[in-house]
Amino acid sequence: MRLARGTLKFGVPSPEHADSFATSPASWLFVKSLVMAMQKRAVFEDVQAYCMFIGCRRSGSSILGAILDAHPRMAFAHELDVLQFLDYGFSKEQIFSMILDNSSRFAQFDRGWSSRSHIVPDQWNGKFEEVNVIGDKKAGASTRRLMTRPDLIDKLRQTIRKPVKFIHTVRNPYDNISTICRTHKHSSICQEHVDMYFDHVATCARLKKVIPADELYEVRSEDFISGPTAVIRGLSAFLGVTCPADYLEDAASIVFPNPNQSRFHVKWNEAMIRSVKRELAEYEFLEGYSYDEAQANFQREPMGELGR
Repeated sequence: MRLARGTLKFGVPSPEHADSFATSPASWLFVKSLVMAMQKRAVFEDVQAYCMFIGCRRSGSSILGAILDAHPRMAFAHELDVLQFLDYGFSKEQIFSMILDNSSRFAQFDRGWSSRSHIVPDQWNGKFEEVNVIGDKKAGASTRRLMTRPDLIDKLRQTIRKPVKFIHTVRNPYDNISTICRTHKHSSICQEHVDMYFDHVATCARLKKVIPADELYEVRSEDFISGPTAVIRGLSAFLGVTCPADYLEDAASIVFPNPNQSRFHVKWNEAMIRSVKRELAEYEFLEGYSYDEAQANFQREPMGELGR
Protein backbone atom coordinates (compact mmCIF):
# COMPACT_ATOMS: atom_id res chain seq x y z
CA MET A 1 0.00 0.00 0.00
CA ARG A 2 1.41 3.39 -0.98
CA LEU A 3 1.14 5.97 1.78
CA ALA A 4 -0.24 9.40 1.08
CA ARG A 5 2.38 12.15 1.05
CA GLY A 6 2.86 13.57 4.51
CA THR A 7 1.75 10.43 6.35
CA LEU A 8 3.77 7.65 7.93
CA LYS A 9 2.64 4.26 9.14
CA PHE A 10 4.59 3.11 12.18
CA GLY A 11 4.73 -0.30 13.80
CA VAL A 12 4.08 -1.18 17.44
CA PRO A 13 5.75 -3.92 19.49
CA SER A 14 4.22 -7.32 18.75
CA PRO A 15 2.21 -8.83 21.66
CA GLU A 16 4.68 -11.65 22.29
CA HIS A 17 7.48 -9.11 22.86
CA ALA A 18 5.53 -6.32 24.57
CA ASP A 19 6.56 -7.12 28.15
CA SER A 20 10.28 -7.39 27.47
CA PHE A 21 10.11 -4.37 25.17
CA ALA A 22 8.85 -2.05 27.90
CA THR A 23 12.01 -2.46 29.97
CA SER A 24 14.53 -2.88 27.15
CA PRO A 25 16.85 -0.31 25.53
CA ALA A 26 14.75 -0.82 22.39
CA SER A 27 11.85 1.06 23.99
CA TRP A 28 13.56 4.47 24.01
CA LEU A 29 15.04 3.79 20.57
CA PHE A 30 11.54 3.03 19.29
CA VAL A 31 10.35 6.48 20.37
CA LYS A 32 13.52 8.23 19.19
CA SER A 33 13.28 6.57 15.78
CA LEU A 34 9.66 7.72 15.43
CA VAL A 35 10.81 11.32 15.75
CA MET A 36 13.78 10.81 13.40
CA ALA A 37 11.54 9.12 10.83
CA MET A 38 9.16 12.07 10.73
CA GLN A 39 12.10 14.41 10.23
CA LYS A 40 13.58 12.32 7.39
CA ARG A 41 10.40 11.15 5.67
CA ALA A 42 11.11 13.03 2.42
CA VAL A 43 14.47 11.24 2.06
CA PHE A 44 12.83 7.80 2.12
CA GLU A 45 10.79 8.48 -1.01
CA ASP A 46 13.91 7.95 -3.16
CA VAL A 47 14.83 4.54 -1.71
CA GLN A 48 14.66 1.82 -4.35
CA ALA A 49 16.30 -1.14 -2.58
CA TYR A 50 17.47 -2.41 0.79
CA CYS A 51 20.78 -4.28 1.14
CA MET A 52 22.15 -6.52 3.91
CA PHE A 53 25.33 -8.56 4.36
CA ILE A 54 25.68 -12.24 5.18
CA GLY A 55 28.81 -14.24 5.92
CA CYS A 56 31.21 -14.93 8.71
CA ARG A 57 32.45 -12.09 10.89
CA ARG A 58 35.85 -10.70 9.95
CA SER A 59 35.41 -11.63 6.31
CA GLY A 60 35.82 -8.15 4.84
CA SER A 61 32.33 -6.70 5.13
CA SER A 62 33.39 -3.58 7.07
CA ILE A 63 35.40 -1.99 4.30
CA LEU A 64 32.76 -2.91 1.70
CA GLY A 65 30.05 -1.33 3.83
CA ALA A 66 32.14 1.82 4.23
CA ILE A 67 32.78 2.03 0.48
CA LEU A 68 29.08 1.68 -0.30
CA ASP A 69 28.23 4.31 2.32
CA ALA A 70 30.64 6.72 0.59
CA HIS A 71 28.59 6.58 -2.64
CA PRO A 72 26.50 9.73 -3.21
CA ARG A 73 23.30 7.69 -3.60
CA MET A 74 23.74 5.07 -0.89
CA ALA A 75 23.62 4.99 2.92
CA PHE A 76 24.90 2.05 4.96
CA ALA A 77 24.90 1.66 8.73
CA HIS A 78 27.92 0.24 10.49
CA GLU A 79 26.65 -2.78 12.46
CA LEU A 80 23.20 -1.51 13.38
CA ASP A 81 21.94 -5.14 13.34
CA VAL A 82 18.57 -4.36 11.74
CA LEU A 83 17.14 -7.87 12.11
CA GLN A 84 16.93 -7.47 15.88
CA PHE A 85 14.27 -4.77 15.52
CA LEU A 86 11.80 -6.72 13.39
CA ASP A 87 10.10 -8.62 16.24
CA TYR A 88 9.62 -5.35 18.11
CA GLY A 89 7.56 -3.91 15.30
CA PHE A 90 9.90 -1.18 14.09
CA SER A 91 8.57 0.17 10.81
CA LYS A 92 10.44 0.66 7.55
CA GLU A 93 10.66 4.39 8.22
CA GLN A 94 12.05 3.87 11.71
CA ILE A 95 14.67 1.42 10.46
CA PHE A 96 15.70 3.73 7.63
CA SER A 97 16.00 6.67 10.03
CA MET A 98 18.27 4.66 12.35
CA ILE A 99 20.45 3.66 9.40
CA LEU A 100 20.91 7.30 8.35
CA ASP A 101 21.70 8.31 11.93
CA ASN A 102 24.19 5.47 12.34
CA SER A 103 25.85 6.24 9.00
CA SER A 104 26.33 9.87 9.95
CA ARG A 105 27.67 9.13 13.43
CA PHE A 106 30.11 6.43 12.37
CA ALA A 107 31.51 8.58 9.57
CA GLN A 108 32.71 10.86 12.36
CA PHE A 109 34.60 7.91 13.86
CA ASP A 110 36.22 6.78 10.59
CA ARG A 111 33.70 3.97 10.03
CA GLY A 112 35.34 1.50 12.40
CA TRP A 113 35.85 0.31 15.95
CA SER A 114 39.65 0.51 15.79
CA SER A 115 42.33 2.94 14.64
CA ARG A 116 41.94 1.77 11.01
CA SER A 117 40.23 4.33 8.83
CA HIS A 118 37.65 3.17 6.31
CA ILE A 119 36.79 6.69 5.24
CA VAL A 120 36.85 7.13 1.45
CA PRO A 121 38.66 10.43 0.75
CA ASP A 122 36.72 13.22 -0.97
CA GLN A 123 33.46 11.22 -1.02
CA TRP A 124 30.08 11.16 0.74
CA ASN A 125 30.85 9.20 3.92
CA GLY A 126 27.80 9.63 6.19
CA LYS A 127 26.17 12.06 3.74
CA PHE A 128 24.31 11.71 0.45
CA GLU A 129 22.85 13.49 -2.57
CA GLU A 130 19.80 11.26 -2.34
CA VAL A 131 19.32 7.74 -0.99
CA ASN A 132 18.49 5.15 -3.65
CA VAL A 133 19.98 2.20 -1.74
CA ILE A 134 20.01 1.82 2.03
CA GLY A 135 21.40 -1.00 4.11
CA ASP A 136 23.26 -2.35 7.12
CA LYS A 137 26.75 -3.87 7.43
CA LYS A 138 26.31 -6.62 10.03
CA ALA A 139 27.29 -9.87 8.34
CA GLY A 140 28.22 -12.05 11.30
CA ALA A 141 25.36 -11.21 13.64
CA SER A 142 22.78 -11.26 10.84
CA THR A 143 23.95 -14.72 9.80
CA ARG A 144 23.80 -15.94 13.42
CA ARG A 145 20.22 -14.71 13.74
CA LEU A 146 19.28 -16.44 10.49
CA MET A 147 20.72 -19.74 11.76
CA THR A 148 17.71 -20.21 14.00
CA ARG A 149 15.30 -17.69 12.46
CA PRO A 150 15.33 -18.02 8.65
CA ASP A 151 11.81 -16.55 8.76
CA LEU A 152 13.41 -13.16 9.48
CA ILE A 153 14.11 -12.76 5.76
CA ASP A 154 10.37 -12.89 5.01
CA LYS A 155 9.71 -10.56 7.93
CA LEU A 156 12.33 -8.15 6.59
CA ARG A 157 10.74 -8.17 3.13
CA GLN A 158 7.30 -7.53 4.62
CA THR A 159 8.60 -4.65 6.74
CA ILE A 160 10.82 -2.96 4.15
CA ARG A 161 8.42 -3.37 1.21
CA LYS A 162 11.27 -2.74 -1.21
CA PRO A 163 13.51 -5.16 -3.13
CA VAL A 164 16.02 -6.76 -0.74
CA LYS A 165 19.58 -7.44 -1.91
CA PHE A 166 22.20 -9.62 -0.19
CA ILE A 167 26.00 -9.35 -0.26
CA HIS A 168 27.84 -12.52 0.77
CA THR A 169 31.44 -11.92 1.85
CA VAL A 170 33.91 -14.83 1.66
CA ARG A 171 37.50 -15.09 2.86
CA ASN A 172 40.10 -17.88 3.08
CA PRO A 173 38.72 -20.10 5.88
CA TYR A 174 42.11 -20.47 7.55
CA ASP A 175 42.54 -16.69 7.72
CA ASN A 176 38.95 -16.14 8.79
CA ILE A 177 39.18 -18.71 11.61
CA SER A 178 42.56 -17.33 12.67
CA THR A 179 41.17 -13.80 12.94
CA ILE A 180 38.29 -15.08 15.08
CA CYS A 181 40.87 -16.82 17.27
CA ARG A 182 42.87 -13.61 17.65
CA THR A 183 39.70 -11.63 18.41
CA HIS A 184 39.13 -14.00 21.33
CA LYS A 185 42.75 -13.33 22.35
CA HIS A 186 43.82 -16.94 21.83
CA SER A 187 47.20 -17.89 20.40
CA SER A 188 46.25 -21.26 18.91
CA ILE A 189 43.30 -22.63 16.98
CA CYS A 190 40.77 -24.73 18.85
CA GLN A 191 37.72 -26.65 17.68
CA GLU A 192 35.41 -23.94 19.02
CA HIS A 193 36.75 -21.45 16.47
CA VAL A 194 36.37 -23.95 13.63
CA ASP A 195 32.82 -24.87 14.65
CA MET A 196 31.84 -21.21 14.94
CA TYR A 197 33.11 -20.52 11.43
CA PHE A 198 31.43 -23.49 9.78
CA ASP A 199 28.12 -22.77 11.53
CA HIS A 200 28.12 -19.48 9.62
CA VAL A 201 29.21 -21.19 6.40
CA ALA A 202 26.43 -23.79 6.64
CA THR A 203 23.85 -21.04 7.22
CA CYS A 204 25.06 -19.10 4.18
CA ALA A 205 24.88 -22.26 2.08
CA ARG A 206 21.24 -22.73 3.12
CA LEU A 207 20.44 -19.09 2.42
CA LYS A 208 21.98 -19.29 -1.05
CA LYS A 209 19.45 -22.00 -1.89
CA VAL A 210 16.46 -19.79 -1.09
CA ILE A 211 17.68 -16.34 -2.15
CA PRO A 212 17.10 -15.71 -5.89
CA ALA A 213 20.35 -15.48 -7.83
CA ASP A 214 19.65 -11.92 -8.97
CA GLU A 215 19.34 -10.81 -5.32
CA LEU A 216 22.73 -12.13 -4.18
CA TYR A 217 26.24 -10.82 -4.90
CA GLU A 218 29.19 -12.85 -3.65
CA VAL A 219 32.52 -11.17 -2.96
CA ARG A 220 35.74 -13.07 -2.32
CA SER A 221 38.16 -10.92 -0.35
CA GLU A 222 41.05 -11.99 -2.58
CA ASP A 223 39.19 -10.85 -5.70
CA PHE A 224 38.37 -7.57 -4.03
CA ILE A 225 41.98 -6.94 -3.02
CA SER A 226 43.42 -7.87 -6.41
CA GLY A 227 40.77 -5.99 -8.39
CA PRO A 228 38.85 -3.52 -6.22
CA THR A 229 37.69 -1.42 -9.16
CA ALA A 230 35.93 -4.37 -10.82
CA VAL A 231 34.25 -5.44 -7.58
CA ILE A 232 33.08 -1.93 -6.67
CA ARG A 233 31.74 -1.40 -10.19
CA GLY A 234 30.00 -4.78 -10.04
CA LEU A 235 28.42 -4.04 -6.67
CA SER A 236 27.16 -0.68 -7.90
CA ALA A 237 25.53 -2.32 -10.93
CA PHE A 238 24.05 -5.05 -8.72
CA LEU A 239 22.51 -2.40 -6.47
CA GLY A 240 21.21 -0.39 -9.40
CA VAL A 241 23.26 2.79 -9.07
CA THR A 242 25.77 4.41 -11.39
CA CYS A 243 29.43 4.41 -10.44
CA PRO A 244 31.01 7.86 -10.88
CA ALA A 245 34.65 7.72 -11.98
CA ASP A 246 35.91 9.82 -9.07
CA TYR A 247 34.03 7.67 -6.55
CA LEU A 248 35.43 4.50 -8.09
CA GLU A 249 39.00 5.80 -7.98
CA ASP A 250 38.73 7.13 -4.42
CA ALA A 251 37.04 3.97 -3.12
CA ALA A 252 39.68 1.68 -4.66
CA SER A 253 42.41 3.80 -3.07
CA ILE A 254 41.62 2.65 0.49
CA VAL A 255 41.95 -1.06 -0.26
CA PHE A 256 45.12 -2.56 1.19
CA PRO A 257 47.19 -4.14 -1.63
CA ASN A 258 47.84 -7.48 0.12
CA PRO A 259 45.58 -9.81 2.10
CA ASN A 260 46.19 -10.16 5.81
CA GLN A 261 47.19 -13.82 6.12
CA SER A 262 46.09 -14.25 9.71
CA ARG A 263 46.81 -17.98 9.70
CA PHE A 264 50.50 -17.21 10.10
CA HIS A 265 49.85 -15.22 13.29
CA VAL A 266 48.43 -18.14 15.28
CA LYS A 267 49.31 -21.79 15.87
CA TRP A 268 47.69 -24.43 13.69
CA ASN A 269 48.34 -28.12 14.26
CA GLU A 270 48.19 -30.61 11.40
CA ALA A 271 45.03 -32.29 12.66
CA MET A 272 43.14 -28.98 12.70
CA ILE A 273 44.39 -28.04 9.23
CA ARG A 274 43.15 -31.36 7.84
CA SER A 275 39.82 -31.00 9.65
CA VAL A 276 39.16 -27.62 8.04
CA LYS A 277 40.24 -28.95 4.65
CA ARG A 278 37.64 -31.75 4.87
CA GLU A 279 34.85 -29.39 5.87
CA LEU A 280 35.51 -26.64 3.33
CA ALA A 281 35.39 -29.22 0.51
CA GLU A 282 31.63 -29.47 1.10
CA TYR A 283 30.96 -25.88 0.00
CA GLU A 284 31.36 -24.71 -3.58
CA PHE A 285 31.91 -21.08 -2.60
CA LEU A 286 35.03 -22.14 -0.62
CA GLU A 287 36.54 -23.97 -3.58
CA GLY A 288 40.22 -23.28 -4.16
CA TYR A 289 41.10 -22.21 -0.62
CA SER A 290 43.90 -23.95 1.28
CA TYR A 291 46.29 -23.44 4.16
CA ASP A 292 49.41 -23.89 2.02
CA GLU A 293 49.74 -20.57 0.27
CA ALA A 294 52.92 -18.59 -0.29
CA GLN A 295 53.87 -16.21 2.51
CA ALA A 296 55.38 -13.68 0.10
CA ASN A 297 52.75 -11.08 0.99
CA PHE A 298 52.66 -11.86 4.70
CA GLN A 299 52.60 -8.60 6.69
CA ARG A 300 54.17 -8.85 10.15
CA GLU A 301 52.51 -5.57 11.04
CA PRO A 302 49.20 -5.86 9.14
CA MET A 303 47.25 -2.62 8.81
CA GLY A 304 43.86 -4.19 8.40
CA GLU A 305 41.81 -7.06 7.11
CA LEU A 306 41.21 -5.49 3.70
CA GLY A 307 41.81 -1.77 4.03
CA ARG A 308 44.60 0.37 5.18
